Amino acid sequence: MKRIKLFGLISLGIIIYSCSGENTKSNHVDNNIAELDGEELMKKNCLICHGNGTSHDDILAPPMRGVKNHYLTDEMTEEEFVNAILNWTNNPSEENAKMPGAVNRFGVMPKQQFEEQEVKAIAVYMYNNEMPKPVWFEQHMKEKHGENGFIIEGLELDNGEKWKANAETTEGINNMIALTADFPENPTIEDYQNLGLSLEEEKQYILNQCTMNGVAHDNLHSYLLPLIRRINGLKEVESIQKGAKIFNYIKKHLNAYNDYFE
Repeated sequence: MKRIKLFGLISLGIIIYSCSGENTKSNHVDNNIAELDGEELMKKNCLICHGNGTSHDDILAPPMRGVKNHYLTDEMTEEEFVNAILNWTNNPSEENAKMPGAVNRFGVMPKQQFEEQEVKAIAVYMYNNEMPKPVWFEQHMKEKHGENGFIIEGLELDNGEKWKANAETTEGINNMIALTADFPENPTIEDYQNLGLSLEEEKQYILNQCTMNGVAHDNLHSYLLPLIRRINGLKEVESIQKGAKIFNYIKKHLNAYNDYFE
């Protein structure tokens, strides 16, 4: 058992060094990174640990499909994604983890000595290419994240069942959904900022009226925290493009509420 656990830790340590797929070089990186083959670096270092396996029970580390899904959000730029991967490899810790389920199962990866340019090349490849999907992946996503498979950091279903939420929380989320549904088709920066302020009021109502406790309450916080960050960003957005990215994420996040809570 200790040997398996250690192997899992080591495999997590090379999590961004593996996988296979179709290689596409990005136009947004410097020449030193573009000259490196991210696909080959991943193939060379990781498939033995991060292969897709025949089931979720026989894998030794998270498949790259899951890694990308947890790290990449709709509004992320390539640079932001690359930095997120680089920050994790530079500072692996439980507090810094975006895959708490993997940490619980495999442990926190030990600090590794990676060449920064190679890490960036691998992250660029991940950003621009689809990662292979295990045959068991969709079923696993439904069991952990509901029918839509929308991943929220630190949030999973209650053994396949939805968490029980208090009525006021559901009311506040539904009000947020209504606000996004009524949003104009060609919004201005001010429209985005005003929507952020309206969503902020509903968020505060939810926090003030919440009566949930225990594990259900902890999972509600996992749901709300990334939503609150995006609401704060929307209130201060300075471009229509950025506003659109945040708005689209918020809509998907709100619509995922019914996958996790009832």
